[in-house]
Amino acid sequence: MVECCCCSATFAIGTVIVAFVGYKFLFSKRKDTPKLNVENWKKDVVYLFQFPRITTAPNLSPFCLKIESMLRVYNIKHEIIETMRKRGDNGQLPFIELNGKQIADSQLIDVVLREHFNISSLPSKRDEGFARAIDRMLNGNTFGGILYFKVLKRFDGFTDVIMREMSRQPSFLIPFLQTVFRLLVGKRLDLRTRTLVGDFSTEEFRMLLKKDFDALVDILGDRKFLFGDEITPTDCSLFGQLVTVHNLSYDNEVQSILRKDYKPLLDYIDRFRQEVFPNDFIDYK
Repeated sequence: MVECCCCSATFAIGTVIVAFVGYKFLFSKRKDTPKLNVENWKKDVVYLFQFPRITTAPNLSPFCLKIESMLRVYNIKHEIIETMRKRGDNGQLPFIELNGKQIADSQLIDVVLREHFNISSLPSKRDEGFARAIDRMLNGNTFGGILYFKVLKRFDGFTDVIMREMSRQPSFLIPFLQTVFRLLVGKRLDLRTRTLVGDFSTEEFRMLLKKDFDALVDILGDRKFLFGDEITPTDCSLFGQLVTVHNLSYDNEVQSILRKDYKPLLDYIDRFRQEVFPNDFIDYK
């Protein structure tokens, strides 16, 4: 009898947790007055709030990984706070706290870091324009295409990573929690993806994603990184988008596309990884 009660309690708690995580993961709303999480902050230390680590990559989120990459590349003092519960004032992760102020959304964080820490601009305004256009493509159309194959076409694999590695749910609860998660966020994720890219078939999503990859290969050319030998914030965006789909424990079509047709992008991942995350890919494929 005691065992049954314990199982029921665990089941109920698990359901509440997955409902909370599902809501918070993508769809919570902006707060009017964000509360500062780090009260005893140190001057010019960036406190980065992001999702917990997974075993095959530093983060499941390309936007969290972009910001952590920037902090590493530019040797900015920082502390990482892993969380599934906290959110910035836009209801999302990542967000940072810097000198007693909260900044949410990776776009805004990028701007603040560049300005506050005097991150060098590219040599020409033309290059800066290209960088901006590439970044917007990556975080819009490319992200939407990747999301389609990474999440919507492999929902069980994606949610398994969230439940098992990030929120550390008991194995026996995961199949049920995946069903709940799908009911809570599946349709809204599909709507978000089609809003980013368009209301397309699987073949059309595939074609458009490959067009983006073709463009990235052309832009990269024979350069080490997008704009030469040095990593830029735009490289951090590209690395975040690519590695958070390629380095996953479950198979997905983007992995197959990259391995079959886009060796330059895989080589790019390796170069970036060796410079910035040499010890963070334990189960790298």
